[in-house]
Amino acid sequence: MKRTRSRKPLASFVFANAMVLIRLKRLSKRLIVSIVIALAVVHTIRIVLTSPNHDYDENVEIPLKSVKEDRNMAAFVEPEVVEKVKQPTSSQSIFCETTDLGCFKPAATNGHMTHNDMTLTWCANYCFKRNKQYAGITQAIKCVCGDRANQLVDLTLDGKCNVPCPGDEKENCGGSDSIRAYRLKGQCVNDSFTDDFAETRWRGCFSAPRPDAAFRFFSMAITTSQCLLTCERSYYPIAVVADSGSSCRCGHMTARFNLTQRLKDCDAVGAVKVYRTMVEDSRCGNIHLLPPGSYSKTLLASYPGSGNTWTRYLLEKATGIYTGSVFSDSNLYRDGLLGEMHSARGEFIKNHLFGNGRPGESRVVVVIRNPYRALLAYLNYLYSGGFHTGSLPQDFFLQPKYAITQQSIREPIRHWKAVPTQVIKSGKPYLIIYFEDIVSDPIGSVREMVNFASNPLLRPSDLESRLACLSQETTGQFKRKSKKFPFNPFKPEVAQMLNTAIVEVRQMLKNAGVKKELPPYEYDPDYAR
Repeated sequence: MKRTRSRKPLASFVFANAMVLIRLKRLSKRLIVSIVIALAVVHTIRIVLTSPNHDYDENVEIPLKSVKEDRNMAAFVEPEVVEKVKQPTSSQSIFCETTDLGCFKPAATNGHMTHNDMTLTWCANYCFKRNKQYAGITQAIKCVCGDRANQLVDLTLDGKCNVPCPGDEKENCGGSDSIRAYRLKGQCVNDSFTDDFAETRWRGCFSAPRPDAAFRFFSMAITTSQCLLTCERSYYPIAVVADSGSSCRCGHMTARFNLTQRLKDCDAVGAVKVYRTMVEDSRCGNIHLLPPGSYSKTLLASYPGSGNTWTRYLLEKATGIYTGSVFSDSNLYRDGLLGEMHSARGEFIKNHLFGNGRPGESRVVVVIRNPYRALLAYLNYLYSGGFHTGSLPQDFFLQPKYAITQQSIREPIRHWKAVPTQVIKSGKPYLIIYFEDIVSDPIGSVREMVNFASNPLLRPSDLESRLACLSQETTGQFKRKSKKFPFNPFKPEVAQMLNTAIVEVRQMLKNAGVKKELPPYEYDPDYAR
């Protein structure tokens, strides 16, 4: 219930109280004046403290744009937005991190578990406990689980999911003959969030969002873990903590607050810490195959270990269309790149062009990476059993049979040089993208690749919104964590071979008219000699 506030003018208030005092006739004029002034001050303070600018009562509607800014934080709100500032309503005690795969017709056969108060979290947790990677909900109350997506749904047949979940009407629980499918990205956890757990969700330090960045204020003087849980239960993907817990705000990344505000120095004036909740941002979910038809495809070419798989992940999030591949890698399919087995209806087709191969697609995006680091990434993949994020022991290349020698490096160098060379000689339209630019500016690089592709379906009306969402999701599960070896595995004679190849490719790109010069890979601070 709203409180009513006195709006009596200060002059009438002073006059009324002065008349009362004068009638008493027992006080001196000087004392009467002092008392009247004191009463006026008290009245003014009462009005200020009960005004909307200072009222944080959870039951009072206030314009969020008027919330007073603290030392390091802007108000985080859009103009004219009015919302109740209150504690989150969800009492959820289990949280699962999932990826929405979309709505499809069900697979031919699958068992299910029925739950009358079905929610996404209930079904995801049920499947997680059974060590399954995929979960699906159909007919409002039925949960199905699987090790692969095609055990749940037919990815080639879109469904109609229009049934809300009985346990949470904000969520979708499939349709009468359709399944809403999800991939489990990690473990499910209970609500006993600790600061140690919160640190695993840390995404970096940022400049405080501008007042129009659409964040919501929830609490003052709160721990990091409490802030993360507050935003989790309020269905926000981003938690922002300022001043060592002096304030907690929740929201999502937009054109006004994204990776461009990230700081290298967390001690910078106005720096805030940003954490990622387990809530999926639906803006860059619901990825699907291209509709049946004939399309002008774009090849995504690179030397192995150059970030092709990670780039595919970024493109899928941005466009809402699955990418394809000439390799049909079952591991990638199992891990969520569902276009891997459906390249005929995918866009940006992965290939590592070598030998006599020539790009068959109408145009080509070439991703080039520092050959020192691309080679190490590829060897990590090969020797870790074909896992795209595999990592080798620190002393691996000290073993004689795995040492990088002039003989073992000769063929990889030819391959690294051949990818851009073959593309340029093909005469087809091409775009050269450097892996290091994707790392430093993933949103700008993805936008450039999407604009280069000829298929208009890759530029949905909500592209910019999807790119803002992608700011929260740039790593994904397909990017290998960087690791520096404690020694240099490239001997001087090997480094000389690599440096020669780098100079040759730089000149070849320059002769072809590529505007952006190949980075100075021959001066790699960790590996070049």
